[in-house]
Amino acid sequence: MNISSSITKSFREYGNKITALSKDNVSTIYGFIQPLNYKAHSNIYESTNISARDNMYYLLVAEKDSAVDSNDKLILDNSTYEVIKCQSYMYQNKCMYKWAILKLCYPILEDDFSGNS
Repeated sequence: MNISSSITKSFREYGNKITALSKDNVSTIYGFIQPLNYKAHSNIYESTNISARDNMYYLLVAEKDSAVDSNDKLILDNSTYEVIKCQSYMYQNKCMYKWAILKLCYPILEDDFSGNS
């Protein structure tokens, strides 16, 4: 088994089942979504505050054949994410997997509006 097949098999076996919504299509992809770490002013990587609602970014790592592009929406466990940027990871001119930067979307609730709206 080559490395590309092994990576794809790992996503299918251990990854989450994610619904991808594009303008034209609804598809299912397999991958991992986790809070994005950022580089602090020092050379130490720190985790972002998971409880923070605003400006929370996530990292998606998914199968190489995933139908994911910028501005698509991804749904996982009742959470919706918007794809900010998406690229393929290439190794020796072969695509190994896709990665994307996501922003958590929050639904607009009735409680978010004043009574006069």
